Amino acid sequence: MWLTRFALEHRTTVLVFAFLLLISGGVAYLTLPREAAPDIKIPIIMVVVPYPGVGPEDIESLLTTPLEAELKDVDDLDVLNSTSAEGMSMIQVNFLPDADLSEALTSVRDKVNRVRPELPADIQEPVINEISSSDWPVLMVSISGEAGLVKLKRLAEELEQEIEAMDGVLEVDVFGGTEREIRVEVNPHLLTSYDLSLTDVTTALSQENVNVPGGPVEEGDLRYTLRIPEELKDPREIEDMVVSTRFGHPVRIREVATVVDDFKEITTVSRYRGTEGVSLTLKKQSGANIIKLVDSVKEFIDSRSSTFPAGTRVVYLNDYSKFIRERVDELENNILTALLLVVAVLFLFIGGRNAMFVAVAIPLSMLMAFVILQMMGVTLNMVVLFGLILALGMLVDNAIVIVENSYRHTQLGKSIYQAAFDAAREVAWPVITSTLTTLAVFFPLLSWPGIMGKFFGYLPLTLIVTLSSSLFVALVFNPVFCATFMKPGAAASEEAGGVKTSFLRGYRSALRWSLRHRAIVVVGMLLLFFGSFAAYITSHPRIEFFPATTPDRARVNIEAPEGTNLQATDRISASIERYLDGLDNVKHFMGNVGTGGSGHRSAASSEGTPYLASIAIDFLDRADWKENPLETIETTRAFTSLLPGAP
Repeated sequence: MWLTRFALEHRTTVLVFAFLLLISGGVAYLTLPREAAPDIKIPIIMVVVPYPGVGPEDIESLLTTPLEAELKDVDDLDVLNSTSAEGMSMIQVNFLPDADLSEALTSVRDKVNRVRPELPADIQEPVINEISSSDWPVLMVSISGEAGLVKLKRLAEELEQEIEAMDGVLEVDVFGGTEREIRVEVNPHLLTSYDLSLTDVTTALSQENVNVPGGPVEEGDLRYTLRIPEELKDPREIEDMVVSTRFGHPVRIREVATVVDDFKEITTVSRYRGTEGVSLTLKKQSGANIIKLVDSVKEFIDSRSSTFPAGTRVVYLNDYSKFIRERVDELENNILTALLLVVAVLFLFIGGRNAMFVAVAIPLSMLMAFVILQMMGVTLNMVVLFGLILALGMLVDNAIVIVENSYRHTQLGKSIYQAAFDAAREVAWPVITSTLTTLAVFFPLLSWPGIMGKFFGYLPLTLIVTLSSSLFVALVFNPVFCATFMKPGAAASEEAGGVKTSFLRGYRSALRWSLRHRAIVVVGMLLLFFGSFAAYITSHPRIEFFPATTPDRARVNIEAPEGTNLQATDRISASIERYLDGLDNVKHFMGNVGTGGSGHRSAASSEGTPYLASIAIDFLDRADWKENPLETIETTRAFTSLLPGAP
């Protein structure tokens, strides 16, 4: 075959290429992003329009209904779901599985922009995002202490800004704490008596470098309220500011308004083991290495801890990198174990020297696969590693045929070079055909439709890449290794010792008996087939996508009726937290009120969602378990079912 001939004629080049492959493959393996599961785009787009201070009924009539009327005509639409909540309209646009999400996102944005003139002018900017598996927080950080909620909030916001600037970080959300706020409550009657307007007051404040945020001004109880989020301003300074001059006398703020030094309204609450504080949730960018990212964030926070207020406590929860590290390590250990077993079997049945020539195909094929997968933008996740394990036993098949045939030709008295070439040419097409028939089984799986097809499509992709790499190694590298390092010697069967001889002797005896009792063998085969089929049918096997596994973390999601205020939702969360505090199997838990289970304020509204809460739970390490975490989850579920209003 021309490829093998070319490789044998340029053996030095091929050996250098093999060395470079070892280096580049090792680098590719070390730099491949680690994830628990493939990062796939889910065909869902969320449209969120915040409108603070407006009730659910008005939200539905003013926002949700006109948005739905426009979005229902979008191409490739599957299902449209909407929620009209206090201060927010949320619409979930579900597309068909094979829809182009880039085009879908553009289409949704165009539809929202088209209906925008029909919506109230004072709404906040609509938020339109596609849903991805990377949207789930990969790390939660609890910060508590004696410094007070204002200082803790300020500290968390400083960390938020610095962490969001780090490579691989998509977003950081801060929950809990409070902020100082100075309110200027303007009396409209007093304004009128001085022939002034609210604009005069805001202009006076702006001229004194006081930041007055835009947007609607609160009006109620015959007062206009201006909220000034200025930490360093003294209320007395604001009271003395001059609004205008009337009849030669200055009119100051205190003459037309009351300045109140207070705190902002609390929209989210965060507690760690019952102690109120603040928390941060970290989300990664698509394709970022979770393990490296989380390690970098932890290292950064720990390096800043010396500047924190005295008594500040930092706890990391729901560390997804720990889960991924454990799962990837387990699968890597399985690959190493399988590699050792394959080499051991080869050593027993084809001899030590030949086993080494075959065994070298395993790392070379794997490393070549890592290089190709990295070029394709694939991450190292459980599906990919499982595909590597499946391919491990198959990728030595081609090498065994080439190496054994090369050794046979050396026993015929040929030179090492000629033996390697003749052996490869003799079995090249059978090896290629065998590999192609195997690949033909996996190619149709690449077109598996839907989200599950995208998820499991990495399995056939990994197998195709790895087996194709093994074919290249068998036709190029193995003949060169044999021509360079193989030495004529004892037959392979002699090197293998008595194991192979004993195995062949037993196989011959079984084969002779089977040929003499053909009817018994055929009947037994049919009975075994139909018996197995009947056993499967009568056992009524349950079908599930993923088998139940023992978790090392859990989450309690709380959804009170829409319209429930933050205080009522907080009481529900606090009661569950008190229950969790009495469980020996729980290591950490943190409750966030005003946020859903995804760890963000219901699609990025700054107001929070008062009827939602979530509690993140970390169980003890496996060695310290008091009981199976599944039992802890069941008892917690039983407790929550007894709460008022629980389903």
